[in-house]
Amino acid sequence: IGFVLCTPDYNFIIKNLNGDFSAFKVFDFFRFKKRIRKARLIAIGVLGDYRGQHVAPLLIANAYDAMIKKGYTTVEYSWVLAENIASQNVIRKFYGKAYKHYSVYQKELKKWTKYFQFQIII
Repeated sequence: IGFVLCTPDYNFIIKNLNGDFSAFKVFDFFRFKKRIRKARLIAIGVLGDYRGQHVAPLLIANAYDAMIKKGYTTVEYSWVLAENIASQNVIRKFYGKAYKHYSVYQKELKKWTKYFQFQIII
């Protein structure tokens, strides 16, 4: 009837490796992976018939318990749209606070030759 998708926050590793994912850094990856204490809650999904029946908070509570047992101390639930009041309310029940805000921009792509004149000189 629903799911929660959580992962370790690998940004910690990427930062410590300076984005270097060469073969020599594989051992460092596993060494740093043991130190990750922050998780990312990426998605929550509940079937339509079960929405509004407190399924999402139960799923999150179970995910939180599993994260605590694994040694995580912090969780980030990102990409919650401003229009998604239901998800925001669920997170507030767990005393979550917004600490970052993102803006998503959209632009229709058109042929750029209309705006720029290119000249090939041989």
